[in-house]
Amino acid sequence: MALPAQIGGSAQDQIFLATHVTRTWKVADMNTDPTGRTAKDVSGWDLSFIVQHYPSGVAIVSKTIGAGLEVLGTFDLDISVSTQVIQVTLEAEDLSAENFGATGGVFYYSLRRIGLDVLAYGPFIVQ
Repeated sequence: MALPAQIGGSAQDQIFLATHVTRTWKVADMNTDPTGRTAKDVSGWDLSFIVQHYPSGVAIVSKTIGAGLEVLGTFDLDISVSTQVIQVTLEAEDLSAENFGATGGVFYYSLRRIGLDVLAYGPFIVQ
């Protein structure tokens, strides 16, 4: 079960045009442990991260395993001990004015296990 989460647009989390940005996620096994304390092993998963225009759904940036998206760290069932994360890296070229307009704006992202689950989604705000 994916929970919505905004990226960018707050004092603590800002994304600017033409900058390098890295974001990470841990994945909890909410199906077997609704408290979110049990981690889910994502090694070997086919993952994608997409930023798109809304409502058209036209993709602006797309990342996959080995191309801006990685699984790092060591898995442990206890999410507080597990260091395994999904990391997405957006280069300055990805966050260009050509992709996001001269002033940025509100777009939408999703982190997915391709063909199966949406792991995270929500507004993606570029300034």
